[in-house]
Amino acid sequence: MSDKYYWMWREEKKKRQEAEGETTIVKAVGQHSPEMKLLQGEVEALKSQLHTDREKAQVQILSLEKKLRRVRHEE
Repeated sequence: MSDKYYWMWREEKKKRQEAEGETTIVKAVGQHSPEMKLLQGEVEALKSQLHTDREKAQVQILSLEKKLRRVRHEE
């Protein structure tokens, strides 16, 4: 009886190791695929655009605050 369970355990272990190996391969291929590299490039471009937009918004805010102070000072 214990032989039966040993062989079942051994077969299950083999299947699990194969599945883990396949998962690792899929992850590695996915991270280095042309599609993933394209998406990573898009992410970097969006980060850069966000940084630029934030800087422009900050300059605009400072300009508007300056105008507001002038207007309030004139009153």
